[in-house]
Amino acid sequence: MIHPASRILSGLFAPGIEKFLERLWDVPAVAVTPIAVSERLPGPPDMLIEITIAAGGAKSAALLAFSGSAVEEHDGLIGDYTAALSKELPVRLGALLRRGMPISASLHRGPFPGPIKEKHALLRFIPPGPGEKSSAFLAIPCSLFGRLDASLASCNDAGSFERALIGYLGEPGRFFPELGLVLGLFSDRELQGLVMELRQSRLLSVYQLCLMVRAFPDHALKVKRCLSETAARDVAAMLRELESRNALGGRDLAGGVYSVEEAIYRLLKGNPSFRYASLLKEVGEMISAASRLELFMSKDFSAWLALMEEDSLLYNVLSSSREKDLALSFSGDLPGRGELLRGSLSSRRVDEILALSEGPSTLDERIEARMRLINEYRARRIRKRNWGAESFDYLLRGINAPGDCRRVLLEIGWFALSTALKGTKMKLSRDFLRHLPDPARWLIEDVLRGAVNPGIIHGELQVRAARKLCVEAVLSLWEDGSIAVAM
Repeated sequence: MIHPASRILSGLFAPGIEKFLERLWDVPAVAVTPIAVSERLPGPPDMLIEITIAAGGAKSAALLAFSGSAVEEHDGLIGDYTAALSKELPVRLGALLRRGMPISASLHRGPFPGPIKEKHALLRFIPPGPGEKSSAFLAIPCSLFGRLDASLASCNDAGSFERALIGYLGEPGRFFPELGLVLGLFSDRELQGLVMELRQSRLLSVYQLCLMVRAFPDHALKVKRCLSETAARDVAAMLRELESRNALGGRDLAGGVYSVEEAIYRLLKGNPSFRYASLLKEVGEMISAASRLELFMSKDFSAWLALMEEDSLLYNVLSSSREKDLALSFSGDLPGRGELLRGSLSSRRVDEILALSEGPSTLDERIEARMRLINEYRARRIRKRNWGAESFDYLLRGINAPGDCRRVLLEIGWFALSTALKGTKMKLSRDFLRHLPDPARWLIEDVLRGAVNPGIIHGELQVRAARKLCVEAVLSLWEDGSIAVAM
């Protein structure tokens, strides 16, 4: 995915905009420009959707504007899209801003105010064809991003803004469903469905429900409305018992709440029926795409080819790739491209690829083709070695960045990770765990010393299975470019 920052912003503030514009303009695809940082917006549009976000006494407005003949012809289509935004944006922007707040989308047909002289993050949507005059843009005031991180509001150029935005949103757990946020954003009906699915999947116990009520007393009634009469009585009885024993200390409460949050996270990742689930999926895919692009840009393509040759994988990568991808990858003035190809492919196939490479292509197409070759190389590099449960300590030792440790936690889960760490040297475990959020770290440490789930026996088979699961997860994250592992 090219221009990942643009697509992340459009996914958060205008979900489904590209498909909508394809229908509006009756075109097969829509181009999205890189983000620009500008104090002036394009001229008056024909129609405007104003996205209003209220927080405290302040209001911010993002603008989604349309121009061209199709606007008048499809007034109803734009109205339907505005209504859909009003339903979807409270969850998406609430998750971004980490709190529930009044968010609305309203359609304006003019007259429009004059130029807005405020710094905005601006991206445009453009239909194909040089003669096409239709256009659309999304403008978000930079002051709104200041609520997330002061560095975002202070960026004066597009490059620094994109890097800061990707860095902020790419932080592991940025959209992790914290329990207070879920209780505030989910409607009664959604929360009831979530609690029911967690209970049916044995991911939410009566004890954990007690923790929810105790940790978030403002939402206690909302939680209780989700329960059957029997479950509500069980929660009330256990809560009285726990309080009489003073058994809900700060550390126990924090760890228990985290265990509920992680259960919600895993359920949402596999269940698209919840609005928050689609947000997790879309943002996760876009952040992964941004990571892959960053990985690709970390080296010149010639350096990637040299690595493939050094690892004796160039022949395997080239011979298994599509001709179209090879033609796009080796188009332009890549030095020694003919010799590189002839070292692995037949002369006839090389001639066909070079002839095909002379055809028209865009920079985006060439980058995407080269990224596919690099992905194939990294996948084959992993398969050169037999990775098993015995590789767990070796891989764990190679994960050094704090953010990468947190990504591994989110991918694996605290309980599987705690099982895999049984028998690992204390220093290695401690070096990894110190980078995790306190509640998750406390849970894992308590399992390792037998204070949590003491009745569960982690035998050799269970530990080996957990380690194998962790190894597979770490390798998958590395292959995708999401984490770095020294190996």
